[in-house]
Amino acid sequence: MHILTKSQKAFIICITFVYTIFSMICILISAYLPYNIFVQGQSLSGIKIEDLRETLTQLEGSLLSGKKLILVHEEHIFIYNLNEVGIYSNKEQLEKKILSLYNDNFLTAIHNFKDIYFNPLEFYFAYEINEELFFSSIHELDSISLPDPVNAHFKYVEGKVTIIDGINGVRFDKEKLIELIQIKDIDNEHVMLEVPVKYITPEITSQKLSQMGINALMAQYSTEFNANLADRTNNLRIATEALNGTIVAPGEVFSFNETVGPRTTERGYRPSPIYVGDNILDGVGGGICQVSSTLYNAVLLADLQIIERRNHSLTVPYVELSRDATVAWGSIDFKFKNTTDSYIYIHGSIEKNKLAVELHGSKYGKTVVLKSEKLSTIPPNRRYIYDASLQADREVIITKGQPGYTSRLIKETYEAGQLIHREIVSTDRYLPTTTVIRRGTS
Repeated sequence: MHILTKSQKAFIICITFVYTIFSMICILISAYLPYNIFVQGQSLSGIKIEDLRETLTQLEGSLLSGKKLILVHEEHIFIYNLNEVGIYSNKEQLEKKILSLYNDNFLTAIHNFKDIYFNPLEFYFAYEINEELFFSSIHELDSISLPDPVNAHFKYVEGKVTIIDGINGVRFDKEKLIELIQIKDIDNEHVMLEVPVKYITPEITSQKLSQMGINALMAQYSTEFNANLADRTNNLRIATEALNGTIVAPGEVFSFNETVGPRTTERGYRPSPIYVGDNILDGVGGGICQVSSTLYNAVLLADLQIIERRNHSLTVPYVELSRDATVAWGSIDFKFKNTTDSYIYIHGSIEKNKLAVELHGSKYGKTVVLKSEKLSTIPPNRRYIYDASLQADREVIITKGQPGYTSRLIKETYEAGQLIHREIVSTDRYLPTTTVIRRGTS
């Protein structure tokens, strides 16, 4: 029988003691949370690991129960329960962080426990948000009227086309609102936030407009009318207003009919004399051919390409021969093409008895001269109405006819004072009107 020496006995006792202490440490570490660990300022020391989730849930409840989300915008205030708008705490993340202390080997866990003992470890709740539920829950914000963006636009001011800057629109920045909530500390106070806004740039900015090249007067032309003819003047104003401010892009074909639209009483047009063959009759919208003719002359002076144009059947008093352009809704149109590299802005105006059309675009370094040439005169026809109450062979003119003409328009283009191009724009024929004569038969 082997008898242990004192030193051997002492060694065994020491080993047994160390093992017992180590076993107790292992049991404590594997079952309980470390000393000096805090969540939201509350110590979790001595709490079993298996009770961690319940403890965090209780802490979360004490912080979030009855807590309000208060959103403010100017005089508008909206109040919500946090737990009803998809807002909750990050307790699951905190649980994972705390349990990660045990993820490595046991010796590392012991080391972590030692560090925490001397350096307390603190965790804080943060907000998590179910965005879909959150956005649907705060839909009342959408009832607040916020300014929409206003596009930059051209404005005619004192003979020039200027650019009026656009105005940014305003919208609630709900994504930013989520960020502000998530960085907000969870404490015992309600969450009160001014709803952040973001500015919406208008689709059309002043920079875009400046790139369109509308910076100079290309051509202008004006005609006169009898302002005492109220119905005709009314028609001129409506058509000119429809034309005014039109922008024609490079390569685009402008249509007078498409721009001005149908001439109907519903749109404010009134009956006024129009030409039908060699007759003059009343028609709704009568007179607006003066607008198309004035525009036609401005287009010629700007040296743009004429796509479609027709002269009147009879002469008109407001332009020279071959310088008119008649229109009729659904049948006769006036069209031209923007053959420049810049956009063209059409400005139409009526002042007193003057109708003017200006074309603004990029500066044009050439000069156009228009020359109307009368080629022949066509005498008026005669029509007799026999009247037995008049003496035989006596004649009384009821309506004096006007002669017709054939004519052409010459266009000359000059550069630096030198003629560089000459062309015949059109050759036209205008019908004469009939002289009506009453002749006696008795």
